[in-house]
Amino acid sequence: MHANELSLRKLIEVVDGGKSTGPKTSTGQISGMLEFEPQQKPIIEFSPVSGCVVEVDDSMINDLSTDQLYLLQICLLIQRGYNATDNHIAYLQTAQPGAISHARWLTKANRLLRLYACQECPSSNLLRIVKFILNFYAPSWFHIKSHPTCQDGAKNFFFMISLYQKLDKSDQTIVAPVLQNNNYFCHPENIFLAAVGDEDENIRNFAYDKILKAQNTNRSESIRRFDKNCIIVNFNSESYINMVDWENVEFVSPPLLQNVTSKTVASCAQVILPHYPCHSQDVERNIKDVSAVCGKVYGHDSRHGVIVQMKKSRFDFPNLETKADFLD
Repeated sequence: MHANELSLRKLIEVVDGGKSTGPKTSTGQISGMLEFEPQQKPIIEFSPVSGCVVEVDDSMINDLSTDQLYLLQICLLIQRGYNATDNHIAYLQTAQPGAISHARWLTKANRLLRLYACQECPSSNLLRIVKFILNFYAPSWFHIKSHPTCQDGAKNFFFMISLYQKLDKSDQTIVAPVLQNNNYFCHPENIFLAAVGDEDENIRNFAYDKILKAQNTNRSESIRRFDKNCIIVNFNSESYINMVDWENVEFVSPPLLQNVTSKTVASCAQVILPHYPCHSQDVERNIKDVSAVCGKVYGHDSRHGVIVQMKKSRFDFPNLETKADFLD
């Protein structure tokens, strides 16, 4: 998720130029236009832009925040094009795309798309950024959101590579260094995690052969080092298995697979790991709660109890009633 956001940040930095002048201000021409009220900028008959964002199932929609749902709806709207009878236009006309902040790339994407929808003659740079959001950033975001475990990590990274392969050469030049520098889930250990749970027996067999080789050759008691700098990403790969050059990369058996039995390896059985997240969005979301609780109660047990109760309350009552619900 972080690599995806960094890709959007880098593209905006190169295409729009400018520098940040505060938490939510910038000297960039496009970035300087993002501080607006939706009611003051009506959605007009804009030209549709082709993209890779698709509808998601209801279970995932229920898990989306307001800002995330806004991103999904405005992406689909711009891909469909303007239609006066589209029910989503009335919602997007007045809905808030989220606060503008250099730390919130999802809401910045929302505002960029909303800005495009109200421009009679959008600039070529704005159109270029919109195309990138629809064909790389947003599809990757929703794909990662729907495949959130560490066992999905390598496949998620490969999904970004497959979208990268369809970008214009100029955009590829910008994005490639970002993906290369954030290739954590392109690491052989994370590829192994995905491979042992793959439905394809050939892929599982490939992974188990590599794992056995690593176990037989790496008997050192020294501390394992997870080093991403030795990995050269193959941006032309057609499978997540081939994202690295196995002949020129060092690898060991992942700690999460240390309890895999020899019987499992011999039978090439599919291994499904516990639901460990592949990104830190939940961790980042909890920072605010932990900070708030620390200012209210003292002691580990007390703070833990308040946090657990807050989460339970949000699960039981996801939408709190407002004054508008009581007005006739």
